[in-house]
Amino acid sequence: MNPDSRRSLLLNFALIGLTALAARFLVLYAIGPQSLPDTAQYLEVSGNLAETGTFSALDPATGKLAPFAMRVPLFHVFTAAIIKVFGVDCGWQFSVFNIFLSAATVLMTAALFYSLAGPLAGLLAGYLMALNPNSIYYSLEMLPDTLFSFFVLLALIIGLVALRKGSLKWFLGWGIAIGLATLVKPVFKYYWAIPLIILTCEKSLRERALKKTAVFVLGFALVVCPWLARNYAQLDFTGFELTFGVNTIWATTDLVRPSTPEQAKEDPVLAGVRDRVAASGEPMLAMTNVKTRLNMTDKEVNYYLFKVGREVMLKNPVKFGYRYFKNAVNFIVSGSSVVELSYKLLPGGKDFKSLIAASIERNKTLPDGKKFGRIITEAVANGTWPALAINVAARSACLIVFLLSAAGFILFLKTDRPGALVLGSMIAYFVLISAFTSGYDRYRLPIDPLLAGLGAFRVTRQKNQKGL
Repeated sequence: MNPDSRRSLLLNFALIGLTALAARFLVLYAIGPQSLPDTAQYLEVSGNLAETGTFSALDPATGKLAPFAMRVPLFHVFTAAIIKVFGVDCGWQFSVFNIFLSAATVLMTAALFYSLAGPLAGLLAGYLMALNPNSIYYSLEMLPDTLFSFFVLLALIIGLVALRKGSLKWFLGWGIAIGLATLVKPVFKYYWAIPLIILTCEKSLRERALKKTAVFVLGFALVVCPWLARNYAQLDFTGFELTFGVNTIWATTDLVRPSTPEQAKEDPVLAGVRDRVAASGEPMLAMTNVKTRLNMTDKEVNYYLFKVGREVMLKNPVKFGYRYFKNAVNFIVSGSSVVELSYKLLPGGKDFKSLIAASIERNKTLPDGKKFGRIITEAVANGTWPALAINVAARSACLIVFLLSAAGFILFLKTDRPGALVLGSMIAYFVLISAFTSGYDRYRLPIDPLLAGLGAFRVTRQKNQKGL
């Protein structure tokens, strides 16, 4: 690369980074740090970690701190460090750190696709991510998604380097990076198996495949085993976290029916859990009711909610399948971040949000076709249609990006099959596993860089073919 090209490249990377920072800080200035109901629990546990050095939360039954395993630890460590320096009231400081993490992820996206697909694709992917509403909005929330996305992308980059170089130390690093991402959000806990499948099935990667596999698994185990051992020693359960059960009923709580006399006789404890879930109608409320009214430990609640969730899936395969498919589609096209930004930034946005929320609540029991028709009719009548129009535009843009990324994946598969398999498997993993719970753009955040990069690859390849 000649000096002028290098100077131009560095300038573009600097502009991408500045664009990312400017977009996020401007929105932070306009709407401030954001929080969701989950934020309170994260802050409580992180505050306890900063104060006592233990992962603990207040047990409402005893009024004392008890070992905590409803989440995994790495985000709490990150947040506890901020609390230690700035105090509990650290929303703005947290958002600033999150913004820099988000900007780093943007630059990593640009660098990754610069390496994989060339300068134009890398720069376009970088600018797309710098202005990605999903990345912007959730960088302001006191939740682990931005940190998780950073580690997921880091793991993917290390994995691609490992496949190219074939060095055992890079495979060790790949396993370590996947372990770190898993300790931020446990949704990633199954992904480690996918590289093993790729190493086994892809002919071009079979050289020293056994050693690579062993070193990769060692790296993953070195990171996650201390947390698993802690959970077993302190809470007598094997696993990463105790929310797996509630996630199993997340999309199907309303399908749970009260126990029959036969079910109550066969397993009275499971019947009691089933009845509380059926009466609650909402997953988090169901979990709370089961724990408090049946006087169960978190481990027991997790176990029985999983049994109820599995039972509902098996008894209602068509309804569950439809919801799973709908969640998968919504995961791909969800524009919730754009809608939330419009509510917070546009005049009258709060009124729009309350009116549309009321309309959704009124019509939620209708079949999907009638429900959407009724919501649109009411939005036109009460003047909230601009919010729906923004939602449709955001969903359309997400769909276009996904279709372009699919086309880019097909092209990439022809030029770098192992790399394409890693990218494609990451996207497929998040689509398929997130559909069990919710189709929500916050959960899409880890693969947004890949969708942007593959889409950019397709667009720039078309441009090169036309000689533009």
